[in-house]
Order: sequence, then C-alpha cells, then structure tokens
Amino acid sequence: MSLQQLFNGEPANVELLTSLIADGHFIDGSVGGGLAFPAIDIAHNSPTMVELRTSISKAFFAFAIPSIRSVSDTSAFIMDSGFVCGIVDAMGDYINTDTQHKTAGWYDGKLYYLVNPEGSAEDCSGSDGTATTCTDNHFSAPPGIDTLDGSRFGGIKVSDLITGAVKAYIQNAERTAESRQTLQMTARSTTACTRTSLPPASSSFPCAARRLPSLPVQTPP
Repeated sequence: MSLQQLFNGEPANVELLTSLIADGHFIDGSVGGGLAFPAIDIAHNSPTMVELRTSISKAFFAFAIPSIRSVSDTSAFIMDSGFVCGIVDAMGDYINTDTQHKTAGWYDGKLYYLVNPEGSAEDCSGSDGTATTCTDNHFSAPPGIDTLDGSRFGGIKVSDLITGAVKAYIQNAERTAESRQTLQMTARSTTACTRTSLPPASSSFPCAARRLPSLPVQTPP
C-alpha cells in the first residue's frame, strides 16, 4: 500500500492508520504497544516533581528579579571587569572589597560584577577660601543582594543573573550587527537605483529612486 492510499480518507484506510498509531506504537522506546521505561512518578514529593518545581521556580525568579529592578529606583547593571576568572578583587578603584565579594560572577571565563550606581559620583569638601577636595565614590551592591545565595527565590544566585544578562547582551549585539548589515545592504541597493534612469519614486518600481537616510546603529565596543 502506498502513502497516497493510506491517507486518502477511505474508511478502511482510516481504520488501518488508527491501528498503526494506537497505543503508542510509534513512540520511541515502545515495546508491544507499551512503554519500555517505567512510568513517571507524579506524586507531589517525588524527586521528579520536586526537580520540576525547582526548575520552574528558578526560571520565574530569573525573569522576575531583573524585571522588578527595571521599574524600581535601583539602576543595577553588569560591570565587565575586563579580567578573566581567577583574578581576585580586581576592581578596587571602583568597588570596595566587600562589595566585590558579594557581587562577583563569572561567565565564559570572564569576571563580571552586579553593581548599583547609588548616590553621587564623588564627595567634595571645602569652603570659601579653601581648596575643594573631592573623593570618588565606589559602586555599591544592589539592595537585597544578600538574599541571592541560592537558598531562596528558586535557588537563584548572583552568578545566574550575571549569566542571563551577559547572554542577552551577546544575543542582542548579534541582532544589532545583523540589522546593521541589512541596513547597509539596503542603502547600497537604493543608492544603485539613484544611478539609473528610473523616474521619481513610485509604488510601481521595486526600489524607490531615493537614498535612505543614515540610521544610527549602536554596536558594543
């Protein structure tokens, strides 16, 4: 029997098709219409369900925590130290030692910090007739960072937030690069049109006889 006959909708062929897929016959690992592996334990406290709930909870808080920060008064961000893993207390000029220990995280062999630019950039002192002295302030740890030790919020740690943020940055940078390339190709195409004898821009022509304006595209340093 050909596939065309099997799927032609005739009652006999529908019945045959039903018998072929019934009882999980086409499921990988099926033996004699039954599963070749034990059934999943879906009891509330079974290891499988505990692991599933943990994964769902971690995914939820990994999304929720940065989202909440984005609408709060904090401006936490990921600082790229420029150093590789294994370097300790590398950013003493910008972050004090205690904050570095609380906010450090690694991704792809590089050292990052989750910090918050709280307060003014510097403290200055002085009065009339005396020289003004200014001291640079350090970046601080975001509020609540002590709770991101893996014991709460689905097991989320500072390193998880850093990993997620850096991955998102890399992905967005790749999209920006692709968009930039598309814009450049489009600009070259429309520029070529201006060099032909086409009449003014019209919907009847595949490309308008005008040059696209220069569009600013930001790319990571």
